[in-house]
Order: sequence, then structure tokens, then C-alpha cells
Amino acid sequence: MKPTHVLSSWLKPTIGDLAVGRDNNFNLLRFFAASLVLLFHCYALTGHHVSELPFPTAVGFMDLGLIGVAIFFAISGFLIAQSVTRSRSILAYVEARVLRIMPALVLATAFCVFILGPTATTLPQAEYWRDAATWRYFFHTIALDPQWYLPGVFEGIAYPRAVNGSLWTIPVEVWCYVVIGILSVLGIGKRQWAFTVFLLVAVFAYPRVEFAIREHVPGGGMFSTPHLLGVFFFGSWCYLSRQFIPASLPAAAAVTAAAAIGYKSSLSTYALYAGLVYLTLVFAYNPKLRVNWFLKIGDSSYGIYVFAFPVQQLIVWRLEISDPLMLFALAFPATLALAIISWHIVERPALALKRRGSRQSANSEIELRRSRGDAATRQ
Repeated sequence: MKPTHVLSSWLKPTIGDLAVGRDNNFNLLRFFAASLVLLFHCYALTGHHVSELPFPTAVGFMDLGLIGVAIFFAISGFLIAQSVTRSRSILAYVEARVLRIMPALVLATAFCVFILGPTATTLPQAEYWRDAATWRYFFHTIALDPQWYLPGVFEGIAYPRAVNGSLWTIPVEVWCYVVIGILSVLGIGKRQWAFTVFLLVAVFAYPRVEFAIREHVPGGGMFSTPHLLGVFFFGSWCYLSRQFIPASLPAAAAVTAAAAIGYKSSLSTYALYAGLVYLTLVFAYNPKLRVNWFLKIGDSSYGIYVFAFPVQQLIVWRLEISDPLMLFALAFPATLALAIISWHIVERPALALKRRGSRQSANSEIELRRSRGDAATRQ
């Protein structure tokens, strides 16, 4: 084989060549990531350690749960950069984000307060409803300030009182949305070179301002938060640089090898997280890896993510489950059922509103251009 053909097989196709239309594996990847988080929590919620799984549970310092969340952030960073560059205005961008995040979050929070809480509380019903913490949980959580506890709920189990511990990542992700939106208004978030400079400055400056940044990021006190921010913004950079990033399997194999080598060096954090972002995008777009049939069943991943933890806690509380794999076997189908309901009842209709608004805006713009053309012709 000629050297030029070998080089072409490594560098082509690029992500930019493939990131057109809706033919990708993002739904499948998100489903896989949400399932990883659910499985990871099965161990903590039954008083076990994830190392007890019968297969490897970590890649370096990244455990199953963190890998799942990082995949979510990698995909989100890539698609949010796409959204902000294609949005007709910053208000349209904000509207799209609200319609994607809020409906399932409100539904899951209502499920916890109005169904799960009265069922699992040790308090008399009247006392549960009178307690300010009940309403604080509802209103603060849907205002992106997730609360951990409902009065008298899940007392005395392996992971006591926590109602929906997964929600801490949602304010972090929304914070990233806000930053990308601001950068786009400033002209940085839509230009590849400007965003590259911003990202390099952020990477080199972060060690010097880490504590200041942690104070202003939701969940900033958690060890993994800065890493998730890096994953998100590197995913955004990959979108803006998509014409130069190969999505070939040989390139993916080379990145895997480089990440494995880099893990042993002082650059281990960058090697593992950047490698995970890149491999996520290759799996999403490489035609040889595409699973087209999965696109037809909808996107239940977000529903799995926001419903899994309370469902798992309810099963542990009700059935006194202590076997993590038994908990997974019971919680996964129950969570999936709620996620499917969420997708069809609230999430998909909300996304339809977003698309309808985009079409109406596009039609209005066409009519405006036509009227301007007619006016110019008359003149």
C-alpha cells in the first residue's frame, strides 16, 4: 500500500466529514453512560465497593461512575458548541437548553416529592407535607440547586437519606452552557482559533486560580468537577476543530496507545480525559461502528440518569436489597420504564417545541428577506 494511502486511512474521514445529519451513535453512548452510572451506584447504595464487580472497574483514577459522567460531558460539550454556533440568537440558544434540561428534571423531582416521599417517609403524612424541607427540596432542585434529603425518607438504609445523588452534575453542566453562551456572544465560542487560545490559557492558568474557580462553580468542592469542565470544553473544541480531527479507527487505536502511555506520566489526567473525549466522538461518528437501529427507539438516557438513584434507593428501602447485582437487575428495568415515559410524555414534546420554534423563525426570516427584496425591486 502506498504511503499516501496509509496516511489517508489515518487522517480520513474527519469528524467534520461525518458530523452531518443525525446518523451517529450519541443516543447509544448516552444510554451506555447512564447505565454505567446506575451500575456504579448499585454498589454504593448497598454498602459495597465498586471494586467487587467481577470485571475491571476503573481506568486509572477514573471509576465506572466517573467514566459514565465524563462521556455525558464529552458529548454535551461537542453538541452544545454545535448548538450555540447554529442558533439564530442567544435567546434561542437559552430556550433550547431549557427545553432539553428542565422537563425531565421537573418530572423526576415531582416523582420524588409527590410519590416516592409519601411512600418512604417515616413521618406521618401531614407532618411530611407541612415540613419546609419537602418544599425546599422541590423548588430548590428545579431551580438547579439540588437538595439531598426529604423529611424522614430512606432512614436507616446503607446510604441513608439521600434521595437523588446523581443531580449534582446538572448545575455543573448548566454552568458550562452559560460559559459557552458568553463566549459565543464575545465572539470566542464560534471561532476555532480564538477558542483554542482561550482553552490553552485556561489550562495553563487553572493551577494558579484553582481555588477561586472552585468557589464559583457548582459542585466545585468535588474532586472531579474541574475534570468534567475540561472534558466539556475539550468536547466543544473538538466541534470547532472538527474538520481537522480524524475519526478513523487507526487514529483511535493510536490515541488509545498514547493515552495508555501518558497515564504513566505526569500528564495522566490530560491523557485519560482527552483520550476519552476523542474515543467517544470516534465511536459516535465512524461509519464502521454505527448502530443505526438504536436511533429509532428514542433517547431515554437523560431519564435513566435522573430517575435511577431514587428508584434504586426505593428498592433498597422496600425490599432490603444488599446484593448490588440484584439491585441492578431490579432497578434497571424499572428506571428504563420511567425514562421511556419521560421521553414520550415530556422530553420529546419539549424538543418538538424547540424545533417548531426554529422552523417558524426560519420561515419568518425568509419572509423578511423576500419583503426586503420586493421593496428593493419596487425602488
